[in-house]
Amino acid sequence: MKDTGQTAPTLFGQTFQKGQLPGYFTLHAWLYKPNSAGLFAAWNPEVACPAV
Repeated sequence: MKDTGQTAPTLFGQTFQKGQLPGYFTLHAWLYKPNSAGLFAAWNPEVACPAV
């Protein structure tokens, strides 16, 4: 991945994570499903895809 030299933005005191594409950042927020890992965690261990 090419480093664009951009600084990750912040929102509500949370720093965005680098996305898969250069220059893109993401911030996950688990609003409708409780997450034991935290409100802004990237993954929720309690959520699974039933098709897999």
